[in-house]
Amino acid sequence: MVLPLLFLGQWDLDKPNAPGHRKIPMKPSSGMRKTPSWIFVGAQPSSGSTLLARLLTSVPGFTGIEDRCEGQWLTPQLYNGETRWNPPVPENFDEIRPIWLEACRTRARNARVVVEKSPPNLCRMHRLMEAFSEFPQSLVLLTRHPLAICASWSQRYPPEVVQCNWCPYGRVDLPDAAAYFRFLGKICGERFAMQADLHEVSDIWISYEDLTSDPETVLGSVLDASKVRERREPIGAPIGDFADRNRGLIETLSTSARASIVEGLAPYAGALERFGYRIE
Repeated sequence: MVLPLLFLGQWDLDKPNAPGHRKIPMKPSSGMRKTPSWIFVGAQPSSGSTLLARLLTSVPGFTGIEDRCEGQWLTPQLYNGETRWNPPVPENFDEIRPIWLEACRTRARNARVVVEKSPPNLCRMHRLMEAFSEFPQSLVLLTRHPLAICASWSQRYPPEVVQCNWCPYGRVDLPDAAAYFRFLGKICGERFAMQADLHEVSDIWISYEDLTSDPETVLGSVLDASKVRERREPIGAPIGDFADRNRGLIETLSTSARASIVEGLAPYAGALERFGYRIE
């Protein structure tokens, strides 16, 4: 029998938890500050990172080095389908770093903080942050209910796209819907494991549920955790829609699709529990 995926404690679709979880300060960077500080966001696709980036870049002096705050699109070796989510593939940060810093000097010339949220950074975050270690930097982890993530993926990424862009170990056989949804659960679980691996070096962990429930408080929590002190104005409509869409997404999944996703997530129960989710 496949058991449902549940929240622990306050983690419930109807009970948003308090913003700002574990906060572990990162070691300050040494040397002269030659570029804006960096806020790296460790988040899976479809977990709310676009909302978070929009919130952060609403602060004067905060920007991204690219329209989506995703530097991956400036460097083909980071968005190539075969290597995009493949941790063992060594990235040449001697090539990537100057491209990103040049973007800082041009696009983000007057910025004091750069927000970088490329989802594939999850599988190379340690190496990425080391490459920029001379600059002040913070790491924000952002999570979301895994069933909502997988439901969103199923609406946006058909099997052929998942096979081409999200399979670090080569093309997999997805002969039917059950195999497809099981594989989505597996990918989601793997990425939760990547986030769990980053938990101890993060400055703050927040959730999509936090973000949609109280974006102003989340903004303050992130700025405080990253040691950035800013005068903040109340959030207005131009920043975007912060409605929680979890329930609507999850309800689009059939019973069999949910069961297959949970089956794919099962081997990663420990990583899910690290962030307040469990399979029963």
